[in-house]
Amino acid sequence: MNNFDSSNKDEINICFTTIQKLHSDMHNEKENAVTFDSFKDKRIILIADETHHGQVQTKQKTHTYKPNWENTIEEILKKDKLSLLLEFTATMGFETYPGIKEKYLKRLLYKYDLPSFHQAGYSKDIELFRVDGDKKYRMLTAVLVNQYRQDVASKYAKEFPDSQGLKNFKPVIMFKAQREIEESKQNELDFRKIIDNLSNKDIEEIKRKSNEKIMKNIFEFYDKEKISISDLIKKIQRGFSEKNCLNVNEESLDKQSISQRNKEEVISQEKILNSLESSNNNIRAIFAVQKLNEGWDVLNLFDIVRVSDKQATGGSTKGKIAQSTISEAQLIGRGARYYPFVLDETQDKHKRKFDEDTQKELRILEELYFHSWNESRYVADLKNAIREELGIDLDDVEEKELNLKEEFKQTSFYKTGIIHLNKKVKKDYSKIKSFADMDFTQKNEVYEIFSGKGKVSDALEFKDEKYDNINIIKTTKTISLKDIDKHIIKNALSKIDFFNFDNLKQIFPNAINSMNDLIDKEEFLSGITIDFKGTKEDLENISNLQKLEAVLKLLNKIKESLEKTRVNYVGSEFIMREKISKIFNPDGKPKILKLNKTDPRCDGMEDFVKDKKWYVFNANYGTDQEKYLVKYIDKFISSNNANDFEEIYLIRNELHFKIYDFDDGQAFAPDFVLFMKTKKGKNLTYQIFIEPKGEHIEAGDKWKQEFLAKIKAKYEKQGLNKFVETKNYRIIGLPFYNQNRQNDFERELVNSIDD
Repeated sequence: MNNFDSSNKDEINICFTTIQKLHSDMHNEKENAVTFDSFKDKRIILIADETHHGQVQTKQKTHTYKPNWENTIEEILKKDKLSLLLEFTATMGFETYPGIKEKYLKRLLYKYDLPSFHQAGYSKDIELFRVDGDKKYRMLTAVLVNQYRQDVASKYAKEFPDSQGLKNFKPVIMFKAQREIEESKQNELDFRKIIDNLSNKDIEEIKRKSNEKIMKNIFEFYDKEKISISDLIKKIQRGFSEKNCLNVNEESLDKQSISQRNKEEVISQEKILNSLESSNNNIRAIFAVQKLNEGWDVLNLFDIVRVSDKQATGGSTKGKIAQSTISEAQLIGRGARYYPFVLDETQDKHKRKFDEDTQKELRILEELYFHSWNESRYVADLKNAIREELGIDLDDVEEKELNLKEEFKQTSFYKTGIIHLNKKVKKDYSKIKSFADMDFTQKNEVYEIFSGKGKVSDALEFKDEKYDNINIIKTTKTISLKDIDKHIIKNALSKIDFFNFDNLKQIFPNAINSMNDLIDKEEFLSGITIDFKGTKEDLENISNLQKLEAVLKLLNKIKESLEKTRVNYVGSEFIMREKISKIFNPDGKPKILKLNKTDPRCDGMEDFVKDKKWYVFNANYGTDQEKYLVKYIDKFISSNNANDFEEIYLIRNELHFKIYDFDDGQAFAPDFVLFMKTKKGKNLTYQIFIEPKGEHIEAGDKWKQEFLAKIKAKYEKQGLNKFVETKNYRIIGLPFYNQNRQNDFERELVNSIDD
C-alpha cells in the first residue's frame, strides 16, 4: 500500500519507501501521501535498511530542530508509544562515532558488522594500488591485474577439476568517474583506444618500470606459464572487447522526466549488472559515476579504478572528507563481498583461505584492488573514508615475514629428512555387503500395540493397591520381515526418501542390484525380526497398518544409523612421504602473513627463538598457548628427558600441510610437528603432532583431539613397517597442550618416546 488510509486491520499492511521520500512526505504534505498523522494511534513497525544514513545529527553531535532524516524518524515514533523501529546496517560506526555508541549500545540486538565480518575472513581483503603514471598507464596496470586473476583461476580450474567457482571465472573491473557522466563516457573512449591499439611496447614499459610486488608476480606468472606478451595482449583484447564493456548512465527510474527509451535502457542495464556472475554474462568492464555505490550486490567485482587524477573538492584542505571520496569508500564496500571458491571439500567456500600464506597465487582471488593516482593527501582521505564508512582501518594490518633459519637449511635433516602425511580419499564402499558393515547390527525391533483399555481411580483414596498396568496382560509375537507381505515393506520404503534405489546403490554398490535384494537378503531386512507386544486378542489380529507402522519404526532407525556412519571421504594411512624442504619451503620464498596490529600474534618471539637451533623458523606468530608451548619445549630439551636424542626440531605449521581424519576425511592442520631423532644405535625418528588449544575452544575441536589419539594408537609402537618400507619412524599424536595442564602433557610426551 502507499498510505495507511487504505489499510485493512485484518491484514498485514506494508508500505515500501525510502528515507528520502518519507522525510519529504512528512514535511511537504500532499494528496495520498503518508503524513505524521498517519502514524497516530497506530502500532507501526519501521524496518530501516542502510540505517547509518539516518544518523547524521548524532554523528556530528549537532542536535537541531531543523527537519532531517534522523529527527523525522524520531517524530514518527512519538506518535504511538507501541511503535517499534528495527534498524539494519553493516557500517554503523560504533568505533568511529562516540555519539552512535552512546545512543545505540543499550538498544543493540546483534552486532556483527563489516569489520567483524572482514576480520573473520568472510570478505575480500582491500588493497590500495597507487600508481605514479598517466591515465593510460593506470588503466593498463589495472587491466593487467584483472586479467592475471582470470588466468590464475583458469590454471587452477584445470589442475583441480573438482574445484568450485574457478571454471568460467570472470573478474569484473570498474572505471569510476569522479563527478560527470561526460567524464565517464570519455573514460570509455580512452579505454577503447588503449585496448584496441595495445602493443608489446606498452606491456614491456610496465614490466620495466613497475616495482610493485603484484606486478612482479604477474610477469613471473606469465613467464612461468610460457604465455608471451603477444598472447597476453590477445587475451586482453578478446576479454575487453567493446561488446564486453558497459557504460552505466546516471538516469534514475524515479526521475519524473525520464524518457521511455532511457527507462528501457536503465532496466536493461540493471538486469546486466545484477547478473554479472552468470556464465552467460560476458561483461568485464563497467564505466560509472555514482550509480552503483549502494543497493548493488556483486561478488566478482575485483578492481575499481579511480581514473581521475584530480583532488576531490571538500577534502582534507577543508578539514573533512569529500563526498566523492566517501562514495568511493562505499563502492569499495560493495566490491569487498567475497567471491566463493574452493579447490576441494576441505576448504570453506565462503571464507578467505590464504591470510596465512599471501604468496599463494590464488590469493589474488581474495583481494579487491582500488587503483588510484599516487597522491598522499587523497590516499589519506580515502583511508579515513574507509575507516569511517566501512569501519575498516587499512593501517591496522601489517605483513609479517616467516623465514626458515639459514642454519636449519644447511642441516641434513632439512635436505633429506621426510615427513609422513596422509591424504583425503573417497571411501571405498565396494566391500560393504550388509547393514553390519555399516555398523547397524540390530536384529530385532519391538513394536507395542496399545489395547485402548483404561481405568478410573480415586486420587484421594489411599489403598495398598498394586499398580499392575490396570491388569492388562501383554505377550510378544515375533514376526520376521521375510514373513511380512512384500507390498507392506515396499510401501514403508517408499515413504522414506533415504531408501530410494539410487541412494542405496551408492552405499551398497556390489550388494544391492534391486529393491528386492534389500528386502530378501538376510544381510539386510529379511534377517531382522519384529516383536509385536500386545494382548492375546491384539496379537491374533495384527493389522496391515500396524505392520506398516512397525516396519516404518525399524526403517527410521536404520536410516538414522546409516546416515551417521555414511561418509563420502576418509583419511588414508600415513603412507605419503614428503621431503621437509618441499613441505616447509616449497618455492624458496618466505611466507607472508597478514595480521592485525592489535592481534597478540604480532609478537613473534623473535628474540626468544633466534638462538634456538631446535626452532626452525625466525619467529612464532602464534596464540598465547602456542607461545607457551615453545617455551615449554625449550625447558623440556634442557631437561634429562631429551638426553637420548641427537636432533630435535620443532616446526610451526602455518598451513604448510593438513592431515585427514581416518573416519570422515575432515581436514586438520596441527599447529606444530616435533621431530626427535635418537642417537646412533636405534636410529629412530619420532614425528609428533602437537596442537596447543585454549580451554574456551577445546569442546568445539574435540574431534581433533580424538583424531590425534587415533594416530597414536595406530602408529606409536608398530611404526610404519606395515605400510612403508621403513621401521625408523614413529608417528604420534598428543593430547591438546594447555599451560594449565602442562604436567599432564609432559607425562604423555615422555611415555610416547620411552621406547
